[in-house]
Amino acid sequence: AFSPKDVWLVCYSDVARGLIWHYDGKTWRESNIYADLGGMRVDAIAGNSSNDIWAVGYSGTKSFIGHYNGLKWTRYSEEFNDQLLDITKDDEGNFWACGRNGIILKYSNGKWEQNYFKINYNREYKEVYFLNGIVYFNNKMHIYGIKPGNIGETNYHISGVFDDWEIVDSARIAGPESIITFGYWKFINVQNTLYSYG
Repeated sequence: AFSPKDVWLVCYSDVARGLIWHYDGKTWRESNIYADLGGMRVDAIAGNSSNDIWAVGYSGTKSFIGHYNGLKWTRYSEEFNDQLLDITKDDEGNFWACGRNGIILKYSNGKWEQNYFKINYNREYKEVYFLNGIVYFNNKMHIYGIKPGNIGETNYHISGVFDDWEIVDSARIAGPESIITFGYWKFINVQNTLYSYG
């Protein structure tokens, strides 16, 4: 939300592909991203204003990154091999995205740079590992990661900056006796306080 009369929303839906809506203070209208760019799935958006918005998601097994300039959507030319699930902005105006298989992207100086964070991950054995949420707090990025197992899953709170990541906390969720130390969906920064939810 840039103002009470300028709000953007991504609606996740398996049927509807993940829709982008804009609210002008009176009416919600669907964005024209699919008319501009064709088939893709949008999972998250972030921006500086309604004239500078980034959307991330995936198309097939590749990443999708789109940019809106206030008039139309354009697709970022480079695709990455992993699907993107969330995007945020830091205090310096850089955008960050994260997603499946531990991918982390940073946008600065007109280019998206690629980074990875993986915990005991082996792609050859088709292990599943993904970073579901990313937020900027206290001069660092905070990322929520998930690694499903045969019984339950392990959730991770990861923090750091590009090429310098560490595990802050982890929790194994395998039943009603599991000790939950943080929410299992995403982190958010509200008035300079870090929260988790889920």
